[in-house]
Amino acid sequence: MADDPAAITYTKADAMKRLDSALKIAMNDYSNEYKLYPLLNRVVTDITLSTNCAKQGHPHVLEVHNQAFFGTKNNYRLPDCAACFFDDDSEEYFPAFWFEAKSLDYFEDWRTTRAEVEAESAFQNSIPQVRKQVDWAFCMFPGLDECCVFILVGIYWSLLRFHRSTEDKARTHTEIWQQKPHISQAKPSTTPPRKRQ
Repeated sequence: MADDPAAITYTKADAMKRLDSALKIAMNDYSNEYKLYPLLNRVVTDITLSTNCAKQGHPHVLEVHNQAFFGTKNNYRLPDCAACFFDDDSEEYFPAFWFEAKSLDYFEDWRTTRAEVEAESAFQNSIPQVRKQVDWAFCMFPGLDECCVFILVGIYWSLLRFHRSTEDKARTHTEIWQQKPHISQAKPSTTPPRKRQ
């Protein structure tokens, strides 16, 4: 098979070498989020290459979409990298999952417990941005019932799953709360307290 010009051989050793190179690029300029993109692209590309649809003859193909476009010309969100299913019959695509990457501002080796702790706050700070991406994905893809999003901070990642029905309820609750009139609090008394006799 190695001598077959029609075949492309991609071994585990090849994948690990490329992954290690991308990791070194990211860690050499740790505060620059864009230096994470080669690592991110490497991971998503390997996932799409090694994934087959469960059903034979299924029209969907899993592809990498860097800076995936969710929205309209004037208002949109761009996840850093997405894996999208492309339907060859309808020539339409929809996201299978996507990544939102954040830099890990930590100057030592990322493969330490301290770096992992540093990543936790970056995860939390990323959730509002991811929720906006999810809202746009549900608007753009009406048939989509679930969004799977990985937040990547340095080499640490977490998978969040968003369901359309749950997000709709949360959005409705927030909108109702924002529309309610806010009750003004009584002004604090300016009368000095009396001394006890």
